[in-house]
Amino acid sequence: MRSALTLVLAVAIVTVPFLPVSAQMRSPGAAPLPQARPLPPPPPAIFYPPFPERPAPPVGPTAVYPLVPTVVYPLPPVPPTPPVEPAPEITLPNGRWERHGDGVASPHVWVWIPTYRAEPRAPEAEPSQPTSRPVR
Repeated sequence: MRSALTLVLAVAIVTVPFLPVSAQMRSPGAAPLPQARPLPPPPPAIFYPPFPERPAPPVGPTAVYPLVPTVVYPLPPVPPTPPVEPAPEITLPNGRWERHGDGVASPHVWVWIPTYRAEPRAPEAEPSQPTSRPVR
């Protein structure tokens, strides 16, 4: 009995989705389902004649060019670039930078040396003569 019930249930599950809606179980007072309008006919097919085959252009004799060997000359060797050493001294209006050390045994050190300008001394003023009487 159980296997027969299982078989009926399996058949119903498989076939019910493919039945039209009107054949499926509906509530008794339900409104009727609208009917689908038929599709319009497809447009007429238009067949065009195939493209005409064009004749291949005439091929003349092939031009033959003589092969001339290309001569390639090697470039002259480039001399090595000499090392650029910074200037040992850079002078500015208010002083100069001096480089000390050789960079191998002792590191390069830049030292600032200000420019010394001796300012002229102002002439000493002579003491002025007293204009008033001495105070007692």
